[in-house]
Amino acid sequence: MCEVCAIFGLGRHWADGGTLADPRLPAPDIARYRVERRRRIQLFNALLAGTGIVLSDWDGESFWVGRNDGSGERVADLGGVWPAAERLAGRRIDPLEADFAPAQS
Repeated sequence: MCEVCAIFGLGRHWADGGTLADPRLPAPDIARYRVERRRRIQLFNALLAGTGIVLSDWDGESFWVGRNDGSGERVADLGGVWPAAERLAGRRIDPLEADFAPAQS
């Protein structure tokens, strides 16, 4: 992806949904894309709460999956978040397990 598209938040991954409704007026779509991206990051962080793993945005282009000690991995899209989180946690993280209970906010 071109760095300009990354800055404007027009990702190509299917989970991003950053397509333009009107190419002549991209600002509303860019703003919607950024809001949705922040919302997805918040949802991931709610699921990862208690694991010591935090997801953050990497310049609107990719994601940073990191631990509290500062180590982490950059992943290209949401599909890479969960495998990276499990590698960094050193264990399987399965929200379908009976004892999985994310922190309530």
